Amino acid sequence: MGHQCTFRSLEVYADRRGLVDLDQTDADALRNWLEERGLAASTRRTELGRVKAFFRHAVQESWVDRSPAARIRPPKAREKQTLPLQRDEMRRLLAAAPGAPRRER
Repeated sequence: MGHQCTFRSLEVYADRRGLVDLDQTDADALRNWLEERGLAASTRRTELGRVKAFFRHAVQESWVDRSPAARIRPPKAREKQTLPLQRDEMRRLLAAAPGAPRRER
């Protein structure tokens, strides 16, 4: 189902910009489509992967001469920082764990 949402969104974007044929789509249009939707980097990576696969297929089928997505680099997904536990949170966590050491500092 995810790929259907991806391509429906791209279709709406293309219609709004008057892009009627596949060969009118360029890398800038694809980058703008990915960016303007305000999605997380990990989601944009997924969407770009789907679009790249589609355009590879379009090239193989001779629908387009080359893929406009081929040279687009996927966005870097930032790792979420793990926040440390507070001292009392750690105590409660250890107290709840069976067989946990019972040492206080």
